[in-house]
Amino acid sequence: MASRTATPDDLRNWTPEHALGAPGDFPFTRGLYPTMYRGRRWTMRQYAGFGSAAESNRRYRYLLDQGGSGLSVAFDLPTQIGYDSDHALARG
Repeated sequence: MASRTATPDDLRNWTPEHALGAPGDFPFTRGLYPTMYRGRRWTMRQYAGFGSAAESNRRYRYLLDQGGSGLSVAFDLPTQIGYDSDHALARG
């Protein structure tokens, strides 16, 4: 059974270099980029993609033309809200 609280003994073999890594390196616990957003701007994203492929494409192009620097793509709504694609509520 696991203990309900951590004690210093739990960290006896823990090393920050191994467990945390350097900023920008695996396992990315200290950030995706070495200087994070001091050296680069964050990505501006708008979540989009429901509708036909042509409608989605128009929307993505519009968002990028308006200054977006990335896309967050909505692939299929039933999966994203947790329904099995074969479930009756996922139809149509």
